[in-house]
Amino acid sequence: MYFVGIITSDKSRKYINEIIKNQIKSEKFKVIFITEKNAKNMKNIRFDTIVINKEVKWLDFIRDNLKNVNLVLNSDLKIDYNQIKESNLRIINYGFNSKATITLSSNTDDSVQICIQRNIINKKENIEQQEISLIKSQSSDIYDIMLLITILLMYDKNKINFLKL
Repeated sequence: MYFVGIITSDKSRKYINEIIKNQIKSEKFKVIFITEKNAKNMKNIRFDTIVINKEVKWLDFIRDNLKNVNLVLNSDLKIDYNQIKESNLRIINYGFNSKATITLSSNTDDSVQICIQRNIINKKENIEQQEISLIKSQSSDIYDIMLLITILLMYDKNKINFLKL
């Protein structure tokens, strides 16, 4: 089992948790939400991936836990990368930035099309460039959708076909 640490807002945490619990139900990875309060207690957890989906000033925890880890970043955030760039990382970014690995190519009231612009190498295979179309509700946050797609591409890509976000 892979451990995925996610740093995100409370609203996103609730949404992501609901999708994972009700739709994904993966036995391949476990999501742990990291907050400033619980970060110090997570020194013994060996994360395979850490996702940053909100601006944080306490990156010292992350820097200490970023050895041979996948770092998934919301590329539209303002983050001081000097604190983390010394680490040996595999970085995957998502967002509206045209250079992001995963970005949005289309968004309507009831569907979204996610574009994977560069190959992603996960533990088992090479995920090639592609477009993924999904049904979504109006209340869905695009960043949360891109975050979930990124995690699923890395650890359980067969679950993507069944998502209704």
